Amino acid sequence: MSNNDYVHNQTDSYRLLARKVANEYPANPDAIESLNYVKEHGDERDYLAHLLETTIKRLRSPGGGEYTFTALELEILLRGFHYVVNNASEDLSSEVSRYTAHIIEPILERRLKEILDREQEMLNNS
Repeated sequence: MSNNDYVHNQTDSYRLLARKVANEYPANPDAIESLNYVKEHGDERDYLAHLLETTIKRLRSPGGGEYTFTALELEILLRGFHYVVNNASEDLSSEVSRYTAHIIEPILERRLKEILDREQEMLNNS
């Protein structure tokens, strides 16, 4: 990334807010209370960034596991990704490109294949 790229969780204001959260909730900075703190003391973007970071950290925690998403929930998440991809700067870093190519693409391709297979099976059975 160039020095001109904006990265919200690297801004001074967000880092200060994150330190305040860690100080306020030292035993468990990812607790629901910390989300409420960010909602009260930060802006909407701060809250969304913290919510995403917290959820990502917790997905593979001991309380994590397999999850079921409705088609609508998944569509909403994918629309968010789609918006980011379509509105990102032309100069995406190689790290982002590698992450997309090696992590996100295979997941989406596998799930799309499952959907298409399911649709074909439904056509065959009708």
